[in-house]
Amino acid sequence: MVLTEVQLRRIIRKTLILERKTLASASDVSRFKPQVTEWVEVLLDDLSQTTERWDDVNEKRLKNMVRDITEAVISALISSTSGMDYSAQRDQKEREERKSHEKWEKEKRGRGPHVQYYGSYGNI
Repeated sequence: MVLTEVQLRRIIRKTLILERKTLASASDVSRFKPQVTEWVEVLLDDLSQTTERWDDVNEKRLKNMVRDITEAVISALISSTSGMDYSAQRDQKEREERKSHEKWEKEKRGRGPHVQYYGSYGNI
């Protein structure tokens, strides 16, 4: 593969911009997942002491809340420190939506021909 000088300069420029914007990579942030999980557990424990409605929370629901909040925090940290610009985030969302649609299409073949696709459940 032969690259022209313009293409090479464009690649170098994009790489330098990404390096300047990136504070931490996704793997750097994921190393802190145990600490974030512990922080979320402490936070939820403190929150449970402030209200009486926490009496109904069972162990399974608490585990799910800890997992969901931890994943949201990790995702937000990756998003804010990885240096992804808006277009890269949009492209990533489009790829995820395309994968979701392809998965749905694959499942549709087994269900029948008269099912309409409305997008992934839970995506906003």
